[in-house]
Amino acid sequence: MLLQLDQVTGSYASTSWRLGPVSFELGAGELLGIIGPNGAGKSTLLQIAAGIRRPDTGQVRLLDQPLSRLSRRAIARHLGYLPQQVASLFDYRVEQVVALGRYVHLRALGFMQPRDQKVVESCLARTETAAYRNRLLSELSGGERQRVLLASVLAQEPQILMLDEPTTGLDLHHQVRFFDLLAEQARRGLAVAVVTHDLNLAGLFCTRLLLLQDGLVVGQGQSHDLLEQDLLDRVYRGGVCVIRHPRFDRPQVLPCRPAASDGKQDEL
Repeated sequence: MLLQLDQVTGSYASTSWRLGPVSFELGAGELLGIIGPNGAGKSTLLQIAAGIRRPDTGQVRLLDQPLSRLSRRAIARHLGYLPQQVASLFDYRVEQVVALGRYVHLRALGFMQPRDQKVVESCLARTETAAYRNRLLSELSGGERQRVLLASVLAQEPQILMLDEPTTGLDLHHQVRFFDLLAEQARRGLAVAVVTHDLNLAGLFCTRLLLLQDGLVVGQGQSHDLLEQDLLDRVYRGGVCVIRHPRFDRPQVLPCRPAASDGKQDEL
């Protein structure tokens, strides 16, 4: 296992809400989908797993080393993290944004070497962003921007990739393409964990799911185990209908109308 979380907990001083305890492992070649309703603790868990937040209790181990003993730079050499929002103080060109991912590997003077440039070129190609390498980040669409940010994280050459709701606000085509890129990275041997509210994309692309509710893990396993009617009714408090995908025979989740006055529930 590349990453291990052992009975980690987390909390916020201003509220009584609490995460955990949560335990899970992430191995090479996996695409783990972290799912659950709003307020379930998905982003908090990912931040703890990535070393952005310290757990209240428990331990995170990266390559069998306690994460708390590693510097941020050392962590970044092995783990790439893409948050929900990426604030940019400057409007860089696409190629410059991707090159920023090489920072953790540069020598003291910070100059790019031929190998660094080769990695940047490879990441631009893998994310299909080379065509607009000279455009400013502000000139890109949402889908293009997310692929550039993914390229920048991939330029770190991490063994583990963690993303927090990376397809929020993207149209269906870009959502599918982005998850396809994540699946490709897993096939290349990366360990990938992604927080998402899209249960259908998670069911189609992820090799394993982790379902959270009110800060606790209510299930881990494959999509056919977790995207199940009774379980989702309990976690999402109704309003969902589980069917099978007509082409891939995977569970898919549809919204349902609120319960009717006669106590029955009509599907949309």
